[in-house]
Amino acid sequence: MENYNQLNEEANLKIDQTVKAELLETARWTKFIAIIGFVFLGLLILGAIFVAAGISIVSEAASLGNSYGIAIILLYLMIAVLYFFPIRYLYRFSVLINPAIIYNRQEDFNRAMSYQRRMFKFIGILCIIVIGLYALIFVTALIGIGLSK
Repeated sequence: MENYNQLNEEANLKIDQTVKAELLETARWTKFIAIIGFVFLGLLILGAIFVAAGISIVSEAASLGNSYGIAIILLYLMIAVLYFFPIRYLYRFSVLINPAIIYNRQEDFNRAMSYQRRMFKFIGILCIIVIGLYALIFVTALIGIGLSK
């Protein structure tokens, strides 16, 4: 048992000044990227409103109905919701990592790393979903080509 405790003490991760400096630099960039992400998120929502309004005006002039405008708003809002979570996680990481490093706060460091993990997990799951959708589209296209011959 004593060897196990000694091994754990020797295996403890140490965050030296170089790593602290790297994390502080990373925090500045992640905060910048998150803020830019929030700005683009706002522009995405505004774009949804303007595009939907334009489609609505065109639809009324062509007597097509208002369903295209609603569909565009729903699509843009769905994209905005998917875009919101990784940006929020990235921002929370950047806000929490600074006091964790500067004031040696283990709890803030753990929470910051948890937000970073959540961001990468969310993006990873989203990538898997998109790859799956691409594969489904590819297979459907191949079946469609095969049936048309």
